[in-house]
Amino acid sequence: MKERPILFSAEMVRAILDGRKTQTRRVIKPQPICTGTSGIDRFERGCLGMDYWYPSSPSGKIGIFEPPRYKCPYGVPGDRLWVRETWLNAGVEIPGCKPDEIWYREDEDEAFAISCEPHDQRPKWRPSIFMPRWASRITLEVTGIRVERVQDIIEGDIRSEGVECPEHDFHSGFCAGECSSLRGAFRTLWDSINKKRGYEWDVNPWCWVISFRKTGDK
Repeated sequence: MKERPILFSAEMVRAILDGRKTQTRRVIKPQPICTGTSGIDRFERGCLGMDYWYPSSPSGKIGIFEPPRYKCPYGVPGDRLWVRETWLNAGVEIPGCKPDEIWYREDEDEAFAISCEPHDQRPKWRPSIFMPRWASRITLEVTGIRVERVQDIIEGDIRSEGVECPEHDFHSGFCAGECSSLRGAFRTLWDSINKKRGYEWDVNPWCWVISFRKTGDK
């Protein structure tokens, strides 16, 4: 078992803590060039310990003789991911807080409710990329890895991504059947993260689909 860091926004951290998010999609880099013989681009599981993936080749063959091979940077089932999120070492930066006290941006309201010495300015949050392992509060166990294009996501997986329908979800139920509003909400979320990097929805990039559970979950 290996442990690796993974970044999540405050919104997605809340979805994980609420139990709504059990999947994440991450762009494969560099993007593979697939030439499936059936006319549909494919991505096949490799044969080297089941850890590698290959784009389909013109010959229809896969394996060590058909490079390039792709290994998921987020590990394999059974590995763990520790979540990096926007944070603050309050015990060091805020007078009156406990020495080991950590604040998390998603919990800002709770953090300011903690009884600490008054301060005139809001604390300066530290970017998630700089969070060390010891400050992380969430550890995830990888339960599955696969590859697909982002537009191939199905409705059930959109919900597993922690996305809720902005029009139809309510406390006693969800929208029924395929919902364009739910799909649109995921597209908006995807583009907010990936468009500036050149991997927007319309490009339909290949992604790692990582399924996970919080450690300790039953």
